Amino acid sequence: MQNWILTAAIVLAVGVLGFWVYASASISSGVFIDAQCEIEPSEGILLTFDDGPDPEMTPKVLDVLDRHGQKAIFFVIGEKVDAHPEIVREIVRRGHQVGNHTYSHSPYANFLGREHLEEEIRKCGDAVERACGVRPTLFRPPLGICTHFMASALRNTGYRAVGWSVRSFDTCDDPREEVLERVVEEMGPGAIVLLHDRLERADWLAESVLREWEKRVK
Repeated sequence: MQNWILTAAIVLAVGVLGFWVYASASISSGVFIDAQCEIEPSEGILLTFDDGPDPEMTPKVLDVLDRHGQKAIFFVIGEKVDAHPEIVREIVRRGHQVGNHTYSHSPYANFLGREHLEEEIRKCGDAVERACGVRPTLFRPPLGICTHFMASALRNTGYRAVGWSVRSFDTCDDPREEVLERVVEEMGPGAIVLLHDRLERADWLAESVLREWEKRVK
């Protein structure tokens, strides 16, 4: 009997842990936070760029978006905003939205408690406001990790979470053509696409994704 109880307890613990990992790692699960992961299909697609601003690549991405008449959301890291405030001003000047991606983008932020997360979120919001005079209202968790700490921090800071429906995995070392193929296969009306404007191929990938989308809607 004792062995059966121990086995059941282990199975239950593994199940609970597995569910917690899934709920935390999947921003679309809706378990801890209610993140917007799609837009209205009639609006086409929405490109989002994480981890900027980057002094070299972000301006190139902005030029791509201008050529295609496409608006995007840039989820910026507060430390980089303080280093390159002029780029944040340019993002806003060109009609795009700036979102909060925490101040330091620490992969451990979710596990250091609600107060630490709130400080990370507020510091990033302050940096953006100093840079461009506009305080962001949208938030994307670093790495898409969402815990109960994150849920409390967002409630207390008043941010709305934005996830994605298409994850490009452009930070992997795959050839850029494979990354593009992965995005195109998953992309459909209403998709929110996760990209990164700190990468060398960011402008090429944004250009290619938009060209493929325009082919579909012609």
